[in-house]
Amino acid sequence: MTAPALLTHEPASLDRTRRIGRMIRQERQRRGWTQAQVARSAGCGVRAIVELEGGKRPHLSWSALLRVLDVVGLDVRLDVRLDIQSEVGA
Repeated sequence: MTAPALLTHEPASLDRTRRIGRMIRQERQRRGWTQAQVARSAGCGVRAIVELEGGKRPHLSWSALLRVLDVVGLDVRLDVRLDIQSEVGA
């Protein structure tokens, strides 16, 4: 059984990471904030914000990522994708 794309470095997962990073950067810039301000407010390092915005996979916990998203005013919505549902349940 192969791992779902969410848990690997497959192109679809990297594309999602890049989109999240772009959204974080856009919201941060729209608000006129620096990366350091967001990092301080979220309780993480500036490097994590730089990596997130650059579409890389920073070493952040799920709770830290949620704090960053909250700081810039973004929410997370999870949807079940039917194309992987059977792989995960197998």
